[in-house]
Amino acid sequence: MLYKYFAPDRIDVLQKRRIRFTPPGAFNDPFEFRPVLKTLGSDPELQRQIDAEFNKVVDAELAKIGPALSLVPRAQVDLLRANARDKMLPFFRSLEPALIMRLKQKFDEEFNKHFGVLCLSELWDSILMWGHYAYSHEGFVIGFDTKHPFFNQRRSPSDEFGFLRQVRYQTSRPIVSLMSSGALEWFETKADVWAYEREWRMFLVLSRAAQVKPIGAKLLHLFEFPSDCVTEVILGAKCSSATEAAVVSAVASFQNTPAIYRCDIDDADYKITRQKA
Repeated sequence: MLYKYFAPDRIDVLQKRRIRFTPPGAFNDPFEFRPVLKTLGSDPELQRQIDAEFNKVVDAELAKIGPALSLVPRAQVDLLRANARDKMLPFFRSLEPALIMRLKQKFDEEFNKHFGVLCLSELWDSILMWGHYAYSHEGFVIGFDTKHPFFNQRRSPSDEFGFLRQVRYQTSRPIVSLMSSGALEWFETKADVWAYEREWRMFLVLSRAAQVKPIGAKLLHLFEFPSDCVTEVILGAKCSSATEAAVVSAVASFQNTPAIYRCDIDDADYKITRQKA
């Protein structure tokens, strides 16, 4: 079971069964999806890439010369080729700062244009998250069954999208190179100040959204979810009777009616309890 916190005015999530997948640029953490990219790769990695492409490019250019190339001694051609190849690594290193800057910009542009993220939590009783994301405990929390196929849309083991991944928290930003970033583990890395959220996240391609709503200068990409992946709905300790009635009405038509709970403030400790509504 994983949970999502909502303000009371987001009752439409239950009524229409559509939930937002958010581009990283709209997150409240400006460090999201921004690893430290210091280098394109190590010297051996870059040299392997150069070796893989260099001969193909040179051969294609030499072919344009045609029969006249046979007038140049083969040894001289090979020497020129070797000298040119040896200059490629220093050439790329000289361009590296500008390339890295442009790559960062391009990645931000493309990722925010094409991919969205759904963020869920292991916790339903986080006092901080009720305060931050559920309008000071006036909203509600939806509990999702993570074994449902909606959360298992991965097409192959190498697919980076369509499944839940647990967020890892650390004190330093992940450092990657363009050629050895592996399976993009920085997708699931956040600063340790966010550790209280106990987050899991899922990525989907925004073009698959069921609805795109313009809100000011932003676009909200909403994805349909099946009613039977909702297991419970938890009402905040300050949730109004109107919000409770709207929740009850919204889930009445669900395939499996989820359990509804209401939060209470513990009389002795800094904690939240709940009971059936």
